Amino acid sequence: MPSQEVELMDLEDRVLSIADAIGPDYIDLGPPDEAHFDPVTIGLMVAIWIAGAVGDGIHEGIKEASSAGTQAVLKAVTSRIQERLVPRQIRKAFRQPKTGSQLDMEMKAATQKLASAHDSTRALDEDTVGQIVTASASAVRRSLEASGLGGSGAERLQKSVEANINIVLRQPA
Repeated sequence: MPSQEVELMDLEDRVLSIADAIGPDYIDLGPPDEAHFDPVTIGLMVAIWIAGAVGDGIHEGIKEASSAGTQAVLKAVTSRIQERLVPRQIRKAFRQPKTGSQLDMEMKAATQKLASAHDSTRALDEDTVGQIVTASASAVRRSLEASGLGGSGAERLQKSVEANINIVLRQPA
């Protein structure tokens, strides 16, 4: 069984992979007519918020609707994710960028949310977990398209979120 530190490092790798998928498209998410020249920090901050929103959304959605069946869980998960990824929240990365220890604290919080999501899915069957992964990635895409991320950037990000959340949720306990 891997140590908790190794698991957290793997979760950080998942967040960094999402940040890589955002790439140069981060600028599409910023407030209109605002230029920022620190794409690494802003892209990482957006990825951290995405990971935290997905982790929280999955955990809260399952907790809220697990007794009501799969469709209710999927609806609750996507709603919780989209509530956390409103344009106002994403634009904070541009207006209030975090650096150094603040960014480290945000990363730690996001990885803990992903760990909670993993724990929340342990009792679910593989098919339901797969549906949660797909629904979560779609919710992220819809939210970020509403924030201005377009076309191929949104598609690339959705694929990255889906791949990385799949890895997180299907890790052995």
